[in-house]
Amino acid sequence: MSQAEKAIYCDIPISLGYDMNHYSLNGLRMFNAAARHLSFSASAAELNVSQAAVSQQIRRLEHQLNVKLFVRESGRVTLTAAGKELADATDAALFRINKAFSKITQTDVSGNLTISTLSSFATKWLIPRVAQFESAHPSISLSIHTSEYKVDFSTSGIDGAIRLGAKEDAELCTEPLFRDTMCLVALPERARSIGTDIENLYNHPLLVDGTPNLSEQMIDLTSLATNKAIDALELDRSKLMIEKHSSSATVVLSALANKGVALTRFSLCMDDVKAGKLDIILNFTLSADMEYSMVYPRENSQCEKLKAFRVWLRRELAMSPSIWNMFP
Repeated sequence: MSQAEKAIYCDIPISLGYDMNHYSLNGLRMFNAAARHLSFSASAAELNVSQAAVSQQIRRLEHQLNVKLFVRESGRVTLTAAGKELADATDAALFRINKAFSKITQTDVSGNLTISTLSSFATKWLIPRVAQFESAHPSISLSIHTSEYKVDFSTSGIDGAIRLGAKEDAELCTEPLFRDTMCLVALPERARSIGTDIENLYNHPLLVDGTPNLSEQMIDLTSLATNKAIDALELDRSKLMIEKHSSSATVVLSALANKGVALTRFSLCMDDVKAGKLDIILNFTLSADMEYSMVYPRENSQCEKLKAFRVWLRRELAMSPSIWNMFP
C-alpha cells in the first residue's frame, strides 16, 4: 500500500466505532458518482438509476454521518469540505476495488483511448496536461483527436469527446464540466498602458476568433459571446481595430506575441494568466452561454479506461485556476 493510501485509511477513526456494516456500499458508490459529476441527474444516468434514488442515498449518508456533503443551490450542487474529503477517499477505495476486479477478471484498465475535443481546448488546456494523465495511468495509451463537429461514435473509433455547447442526445451521456467566461487579456506592459480607461482599447488591435467553434447547425458560439462582450463593454465597433483569427488558440498565441488585446475564453488563457504571462484588462469578465461537456455513448459508461480519464479530467478542472481568484 502506498503512503497516500495508508494516509487515507489511517484517517478513519476506528477507535470511535465506525463500522462499515452501518453504511451502504451502494450509497457510497452513488455519492462518488455525484461528486465526480457534481450533478445528481448525470450520476443517475451513469449508474442507470433514478435521480430520486441518488438523492435518497445521499440524504441517508448525510444523516448517518451528521454532516452535509453537498451544497444545493440554484439547480446545481457543489461539494462541502467534508464532501471533498469523502470524495477523495471513495475515489481511492473504489479505484482499488475496480483494480482488484480487473485483475481477477483479466480486464485491467489499459489499452488505447481516443478523446476528441476542440483544437483550441486541446492546444491551450488539454495537451499541456496529458503527461500527468499518462503518469497516473501508464497502461492507457491516450490519443487526442481535434474536431469542431459532432462525433459519429459508431464509425470513428473515438471513445469520448469534450465539446462546447453539446446538445442532449438520447444515445449519449452528456456530463457538464464547466461554464466558460469571456475576458480581455494582453501582455502585462500592454495592459499597463491601457490601465483603467476603456477608451484606451481603441488604440490597440482587438484580437477575436472569427471562425465557427462548434457546428452542428454552424452556430458560432464564440462569436456570439464576443459580440455580447463588446456590447457589455459599450464599445463603439466603428472605432475598434478588430483582428479576426482562424481559431481561438491563435487569438491567445497572438496576444502572447504582443499583437494586441485578446477577447477570449478564460479556459484558453487561464494558465498564461496564472503564470503572469498575460494580465486581465479592466477586470472585465462576462459569463458566457458556453458550457463544456464530456460526451460519450451510453454503452461506454462502464468503460474503465474512459472512466479513469473522466475522473482525472474532473480533478484537473477542480485544480485549475478560477477567474474569480485572479482579482484581489
